Amino acid sequence: MKKLLLSVLTLALIVSMTACANKADKTSSPARGTPSTQSEDSNGADQEKDAGKPDSTDNSGKIPDETGSSGIQDTPDMAGDTDVSDPAILESLQKAYGKAPEYEYMALGYYQDLFRSDMVRDGYVPYEENYVQERTDSIRGKAHGISIRLHMAEASGATAAAETLKQDYFKRLEERDLVYETDEITSYDNDTLAICPVAYMDENEHPVITFLYTDIRDNGAAYMCAEIEFYTAEFDDTTVLMLPEVEDIFALNFSGILGFDKPAGN
Repeated sequence: MKKLLLSVLTLALIVSMTACANKADKTSSPARGTPSTQSEDSNGADQEKDAGKPDSTDNSGKIPDETGSSGIQDTPDMAGDTDVSDPAILESLQKAYGKAPEYEYMALGYYQDLFRSDMVRDGYVPYEENYVQERTDSIRGKAHGISIRLHMAEASGATAAAETLKQDYFKRLEERDLVYETDEITSYDNDTLAICPVAYMDENEHPVITFLYTDIRDNGAAYMCAEIEFYTAEFDDTTVLMLPEVEDIFALNFSGILGFDKPAGN
């Protein structure tokens, strides 16, 4: 029974990739997993589509606040630090976390780019009232059955970044003795964006649908990696309101696979 359900979920995920691709193809650069975190050599398309988003790049390693000034003045060496559990840096990152001003249900948080010594990245995740920053090199938020985890990677392309992300994700599932199904990685826009669907049953036999997503940053010098997880058993009345914000951030259509598409005429 579990194998059958996983197969059905995987088939639905594969079908949904068409909807994702259709929406992705309508944008010059589909991903918006982080607001303007690009350096000056970033892709022009990214800069254009993120117009109006908070520009939080700070090469000093200080975290900007929403006014654009450095919100943390006493940790200039924060970016590039390799201790992902450094208490002082975790505290600084947590203090900078807050509700994204342009969204109702999403937060804007910060994390280190360990591959670039002068870079602190920002990103959108589901807003949590009692958020706790667990690592300096990534950010994760979960609310209303939707979880998003972001971190940075170096790779030769989005597909290579997605392959590494996929293997790491599978390893974590296997450590929990969970059975999963997946499809091939699909890339778009000359391998600047890649997506891989995964479906599994959690420890309570509840289905979880995941999109592993990688998107180019800094003209290919880095790739933003996102684990977008949908815990269907935890969906509530707010999920349907929050989902359009997630879709706007990533410029992808998740509604169909999750059953939130409205019938025609409604």
